[in-house]
Amino acid sequence: MEAGVRVLRAEHPVLSVPENTVVMDVGGERLVVDPGPLDDGTVASLCRAGRVTVLVTHWHWDHVLSAGRLAERCRAAVYAPREALEVLSNPPRVLEWVERVLAVAGAAADEFGALGRVLEDLYRRASASAGAARPLEELGLELVRAVPCPGHVEGHTCYLVGGVLAAGDAVTTPTTPAVADLDAYLETLSRIARLRWRLLVPGHGEPLDRDRGLEVLESIRRRKIRRLLKLLSVLIERGSLTSRDAVKEVYGEPASPAELFVRAYSMLGYITYLERRGLVVVERDATPWRLVPAEREVLMQARSQLTSGL
Repeated sequence: MEAGVRVLRAEHPVLSVPENTVVMDVGGERLVVDPGPLDDGTVASLCRAGRVTVLVTHWHWDHVLSAGRLAERCRAAVYAPREALEVLSNPPRVLEWVERVLAVAGAAADEFGALGRVLEDLYRRASASAGAARPLEELGLELVRAVPCPGHVEGHTCYLVGGVLAAGDAVTTPTTPAVADLDAYLETLSRIARLRWRLLVPGHGEPLDRDRGLEVLESIRRRKIRRLLKLLSVLIERGSLTSRDAVKEVYGEPASPAELFVRAYSMLGYITYLERRGLVVVERDATPWRLVPAEREVLMQARSQLTSGL
């Protein structure tokens, strides 16, 4: 671990993955990246005599949940990408996103039961935290380089401080990130690999040194392409397909509503990728969506091109 860098682990209340909050003491500043579901004692321990600055990578509740408490208790300045502020300050935007994922999953909101109520409460609390934040453009700290890392969500931003890259959910281990825009995400993986960092801290999972981090980035890229190839192969074999069946064919039967939600979220990225290239037409009038593929020969050619990149 780099000197002056700590990673605080908190249990994720929805998924079985620890949540990372990155704390960096550098140049007289204490930087706290993605303050997730921290307890009151941990929040209090982050206060210091000098300045505390909170940086948020993206708008998902688990990366912003304690920002408001840090602003209140530590008088911390909170900064977030403009896209994150726009979503969190407008609850209907969050609802639209949830409904889109549910449509892909082929599930009504009431099928998620307790999970839906938990998400509603968590996003309400996250929205309150975002009220303390300012746009990232106002940050003005030369020691922080804000790097666009979209794909997981719009506006996702990584932070490079010295040799440390706080990557948020642009990188997760051992699972791969859920991705809403696969084109943007593949470019993000390439961008991260080109940056000069010695330590990469993912949003979930263990910190990675340079060699291991590059291996993980390449592994994520290959896993995403393999899943895309699996979806293409199913479309070639079966023709039209519902988005719920696509989730099942690519990932298997989900074990829980939370797992179905995350897998449907990633399926959005694959569907968008194919739609942009004219490889499928997406009928969104129904729940689940229906994917109508292009001619078989066109799909086979696309599959061959993707395979050559592995």
